[in-house]
Amino acid sequence: MAGYPRRARLSRVRERMTHLGLVARETYLSAQQQEKKAHAWLPCAHANPGREARPARASGEGQKAALGLKRAVSAGGRNPRLRRKSEFRVLFRSCSRLREGVFGVRLVLNGFSYARLGLAVSRVRLRRAVDRNRLRRVLRAGFRAEQEALRGWDVLILFQGDRRTPIYGKEIWVVLDRLWRKIRRRVG
Repeated sequence: MAGYPRRARLSRVRERMTHLGLVARETYLSAQQQEKKAHAWLPCAHANPGREARPARASGEGQKAALGLKRAVSAGGRNPRLRRKSEFRVLFRSCSRLREGVFGVRLVLNGFSYARLGLAVSRVRLRRAVDRNRLRRVLRAGFRAEQEALRGWDVLILFQGDRRTPIYGKEIWVVLDRLWRKIRRRVG
């Protein structure tokens, strides 16, 4: 920096200090006031005669219904999943078993008017969380498509492949298609 004039050196040092937040940046504000707006926004319904007191909402519909989002078809407002250890234990003890490729399936009647899904994808089988989550997402999508045909059944899907099992590409879709066909035949 010896070759630069003193003024240039100071401006570079000031730039670095400003960048690091050691020197406050200066702001130039105009001294003139802006013109006042003709129609200012009023926050309350009673202060603004043009604003409704409470917007009308269609009965039984919320924000999700307006967007076209629906809950699970026949789960009675619930997310149709197996969650408790006791629910999984029933499937492991007394159930009908199927196997298709790298997937094992266990089925049992649940006594409800809707189907429930349980997934078992272990970290030992698929190491990366991205892969486990993708597989679960694909299995849930397939379950949603088959949900009506599986009414009254609990379905547990076990991933029994290893780390080298391809879960991307056409192979997984072919296996899953055969899997859902087999489950429909067993249930129906």
